[in-house]
Amino acid sequence: LGDDPNSLGGQMAYIGEGDDVMELVIEAAAEADAREKFAAYEALAKQVTAEAKSSSELSRGPDGVILKARLQFTCTAEKLIFEMRARSL
Repeated sequence: LGDDPNSLGGQMAYIGEGDDVMELVIEAAAEADAREKFAAYEALAKQVTAEAKSSSELSRGPDGVILKARLQFTCTAEKLIFEMRARSL
């Protein structure tokens, strides 16, 4: 099934060191909607670790706004926990 360490076909996946940043793109009709959605992600990140850092950039899109966000965790495990929990958002 290949030598790709990110492949799950070989029953084992390797997590790269330093993989502790989550980048999000939130599209919404209005700025308030985009910021509300990002606030939910930020709150979840803070539940995983109080040391999570966030930044965002807002721009206009064809159908409203696009909020590009970044969440920085202190380690890869925290990012993975966040990803699992964020599925419910």
